[in-house]
Amino acid sequence: MTRAEVQLQYLNYPKLVSIENKEVIARIPFLAALMKSQNELWEHFDTVRLDPIEIPYTRKVGDFVLRRVFKSLNSKEVDEEEKQEVETMEHEDLMNIFCLVDEWGVDRELFAPFRDPLKDKIDVIKDYWTAEQEGKDAFKADGEKDEMSSIQRSTDVMPNENNIKRHG
Repeated sequence: MTRAEVQLQYLNYPKLVSIENKEVIARIPFLAALMKSQNELWEHFDTVRLDPIEIPYTRKVGDFVLRRVFKSLNSKEVDEEEKQEVETMEHEDLMNIFCLVDEWGVDRELFAPFRDPLKDKIDVIKDYWTAEQEGKDAFKADGEKDEMSSIQRSTDVMPNENNIKRHG
């Protein structure tokens, strides 16, 4: 059997993390493309990527994505352990999981069961943001009012995956 290995360097973890499962690497288009750039036939010949890939997320986020991809090799069903882990995650970690999934090009359907908890948490952030913006406007003197209404401004800068802090 041939060997494939890629090493990851997470934001908050000093040691390198190795992925040696070809099927997992193949299901992550970003990693597969890196392997292919080193060896066009990486799936058929020993290929070890020596340069570690810097991942601008925490190990917790990266490991969750890798575990989900690995588990999907046998079943796409979400187990109880994964559900509990997602329910207890911080808002930022959940958002970063979806950002990493997009950056790596992983099949989004593997993470579909986790969309509802994320949506609920994002709705809380939106409500807080809107209330905070409207509160600031209420304290301005009449002469200091911006031309744009507070409702317009709050919808123009509503948190989304492009303007929320993405790195843990």
